[in-house]
Amino acid sequence: MNAKIKNIYYYLPKRLVTNKDLIAENPMWDLSSVAKNTGVEQRYFAEEGETALDLSVGACKKFFKESGVEPLQIDCILYCSQTHDYVMPGNSALLHRHFDFRMDVMAFDITLACSGYVYALTIAKSLIASSVVRNVIIVTADTYSKLIHKRDRSTRSLFGDAASVTYLVACNDEQGIIAQSLATEGKFYKKFYVPAGGFRNPKSESTSQDYIDNAGNMRSDENILMDGVGIWNFIRSKVPEHLFNFLDSRQLKIKDIDLFVFHQASALTLDSLQKALKIPDERMFRNIHKYGNTVSSSIPLALSEAIHEGYIMKGNLILVSGFGVGLSYGSALIQF
Repeated sequence: MNAKIKNIYYYLPKRLVTNKDLIAENPMWDLSSVAKNTGVEQRYFAEEGETALDLSVGACKKFFKESGVEPLQIDCILYCSQTHDYVMPGNSALLHRHFDFRMDVMAFDITLACSGYVYALTIAKSLIASSVVRNVIIVTADTYSKLIHKRDRSTRSLFGDAASVTYLVACNDEQGIIAQSLATEGKFYKKFYVPAGGFRNPKSESTSQDYIDNAGNMRSDENILMDGVGIWNFIRSKVPEHLFNFLDSRQLKIKDIDLFVFHQASALTLDSLQKALKIPDERMFRNIHKYGNTVSSSIPLALSEAIHEGYIMKGNLILVSGFGVGLSYGSALIQF
């Protein structure tokens, strides 16, 4: 028994913010070099009172309406986010109350970011393969804009908000998630984290104080702290080796993969991976220019677009790979 992707839908908040909009808000910003490295031309931000749950409800409404699948058919809700509505309960329970799901549905959360979708695919496959459930919806949603200081040029120009829902079902054919490899290097967690706001370092008057870093970015300890160069160096040094080993374990080469769908971290990151792996342009999918880095929704959003735009056809072998907060990374091979 295996698990295959049946549908993928995504949902974006209505607030579109272009680079010109950011410059209008911050006339002193020079986004020319930043935009070149990020590759982001525009992104979508959630409104003041709009949460990750709201975005995921929008994605699920779209899924149920357009796919014909009924909430009563769902066996498991796997919710991936780092921007939950509450400390407790998780957003999976809050999503459950919005639709006519059964009471015997398994619903739980995982708190991963850029690698979260690959981890979620692995968990969903395991649940289906072991006959615990017959199907799973993976719901991803993040509103990093709420964790970013409005004067932090490095992060505000890079990230966007989004949600997605992926419907996986049991299958006995050659389609589906055929292999995966996951990894974690927690010793580097400070390269990408929010220093204050948890129980280790609760919010206080001091943690809310703004400061300016060496690059001129403003933030407080309650905002995202990202070592952009450090993250890039980590990905550049670890991910190519990880991918070569992963493919080698399946007796595969780069030329055997029909399309690579990486987490849309930044143009600089994608360029580095493409060069290191020697991937032809036509087999490297990119959409970061339209949405920015949408964290957990990055890969499913890209997969959905690739399918609808004809980049992915039945029988294609696709490699997806995510990397980031944790620091964690993971890849999966999917036969469509």
